[in-house]
Amino acid sequence: MAYLHKTQDIADLCMHCGTCMDSCGFLQEYCDDPGILASSMLSGLYIVKPYIPFLCVKCGKCTESCPEKLDIMGMMEELRIFIRDEDIPLPEEQIFRMEG
Repeated sequence: MAYLHKTQDIADLCMHCGTCMDSCGFLQEYCDDPGILASSMLSGLYIVKPYIPFLCVKCGKCTESCPEKLDIMGMMEELRIFIRDEDIPLPEEQIFRMEG
């Protein structure tokens, strides 16, 4: 498995302050905070729910608002690339593969 540097940084360094959550509807919908999301992804959530990073619109408001300047948007991009590189199917691809 490729090492997910940005994801690990967020898992390790997020202060769980909620500032980014206030600026991002995606984070509010899909996690308790980015530190918990990062830890979950590193623990295998990317296999169970690989679509989560693809729901982020990458507006950057989370990263801009983070008092620690953690690259939350970069984590989403890193996870997207990792999921594609590992050829982990997204739900739509699973349906297509079953029908095809």
